[in-house]
Amino acid sequence: QAQAALHAHLAALAVLAGRSPADRDAWRDALLAPADLPRVPSDAAIVQPTDLLARRPDVARADAQLRAALGEAALADRAHLPRLSLNLALGLHGHFGQLGQAGALREAAGPALSWEWLDAGRIQARAAAARAGQEAALNAFEQTVLTALQDSEIALRQWAAAGRAWAQA
Repeated sequence: QAQAALHAHLAALAVLAGRSPADRDAWRDALLAPADLPRVPSDAAIVQPTDLLARRPDVARADAQLRAALGEAALADRAHLPRLSLNLALGLHGHFGQLGQAGALREAAGPALSWEWLDAGRIQARAAAARAGQEAALNAFEQTVLTALQDSEIALRQWAAAGRAWAQA
């Protein structure tokens, strides 16, 4: 039973390391070999739980999703405005044998104005959906940050308690 638990833990470590669980035997000896303890940072390096937030991938992901939702909402709010663009065209016109002549080359340039004023209902619905997505992303970001702060606070308190216990020992 202990051997099965060891294999299960090694498979979990393999997955965390981005390797196949089938390859665990190849590096099992390296994992089980004694090694020097890692350097422990001083208490001065960790000031507040908020300092740890920037390092967390879940917070970075929630931040990126919030930024994307904010951008989508901003674009959806501007969709009712007319769009002005510059169109350029270059081509050849004529019979196949005349395409190499100077008169066959055609070019055109000019502005183009597009305005979806007949689709006002669809545009408003998309803007409302984008604002709802923005609100959901904001709520998810806040929840992620609160959970990360809770985790950081608990870890820092455990760190401080372990440091005090080590000092007393």
